[in-house]
Amino acid sequence: MGIPTFLASFFVGILSAFLALTSGMESLMRSGLDYLGAPKVIDIDNSIEAPAVPPLDQEASDNTPDVSVLPSIYEEQEYGGAIPNILIATPYRQEASVILAESPVEESISSATTTPIAPRDVSIKDALVNIFCTMRTKNQIRATTGSGVFIHENGVILTNAHVAQFLLLSEPQKGIKTTCTVRTGTPAVPRYYADLLYIPPLWVSENAKELHSETPTGTGERDYALLYVAGTIDGSLPDRFPALPPLVEPFTNTAKNQVVRAAGFPAEIVRTEGSKAAISPVVATTTITELFTYTAKKVDLVGIAPSAVGEQGSSGGPIVDLMGNVIGLITTRGDIAKDGEKSLRAITLPYIDRTIKEETRVGLTDTISGDLAARAKGFREIMTPLLSGIVFEELSE
Repeated sequence: MGIPTFLASFFVGILSAFLALTSGMESLMRSGLDYLGAPKVIDIDNSIEAPAVPPLDQEASDNTPDVSVLPSIYEEQEYGGAIPNILIATPYRQEASVILAESPVEESISSATTTPIAPRDVSIKDALVNIFCTMRTKNQIRATTGSGVFIHENGVILTNAHVAQFLLLSEPQKGIKTTCTVRTGTPAVPRYYADLLYIPPLWVSENAKELHSETPTGTGERDYALLYVAGTIDGSLPDRFPALPPLVEPFTNTAKNQVVRAAGFPAEIVRTEGSKAAISPVVATTTITELFTYTAKKVDLVGIAPSAVGEQGSSGGPIVDLMGNVIGLITTRGDIAKDGEKSLRAITLPYIDRTIKEETRVGLTDTISGDLAARAKGFREIMTPLLSGIVFEELSE
């Protein structure tokens, strides 16, 4: 009897339920996390519908972007509680960074941001990747596909947490093995293996329960992750990967109606033809139609006008300005009734930078610098057992 394959589509579980860290969780962390038994593997539906957006109550000032407010599941939490504080208190993140080894943490955090300019010989399609993750158990294979983008020439990939979460579910000693393959080209072909560099602990703690849901909903809040190329499928690794630089400067009101490019690997064809279906990168010129905030009245999320990129599989793809800088990460589809079919929403790079600092005291630029293997090893040893335990506990229920 053949092994059934379940392909997740577009966007994996973002959040409608609030999963607060309990004293039981903290006890689990202190005791070193006794692993649970192998969980029952469930189907995951990635479809995400954008919630209704209430207007901002007060008029924005000249210095404050005119934004619409989205509900935040983290509004009452300060830096996410106990789990992210582990990273704040752990020195390995500083030791693994060349930049932070040369200056105090506070100096690095407060340093001025410069505007990066993308190398002229790197196109969006060059930097774009398709990420295909599988989870194998004794009886089943589960899979999901999404997009991503190289944001550093050392092989760092920015993608969605709902794709990267598969790397938290590996328990080889219990017959559970996960892999994420990085595919590039037209059509996409497997090139590299990826490892987890960072995933927001808050996203995991709040979304673990949503793995049960067949129709998860959410706003894309903290739905990002960083992977890095840890090996090659065939041949040797390149000296440099084709990367587009991340731009973390705050958005202003002028961002609305800005012309941008959206990119991804639309994968509707996978639903009918399976994992071997040929998928190719798509880049479309479009515009930013609306600005959103979660809690800080800064531009955390942007609406993107309908384009050919607005299909399942493009989640995790970049929004790129006309200078070639990555300014956003596709997380959810737009409000179809309001914005049209194939509209998208993307969290902004300033938002990603700010929330990484909240959880680790280290921003995006420093996180993707230095010794990636050492940084990933530290995250794997310190955080992965705890985060995996949270996910497996939810699955076991």
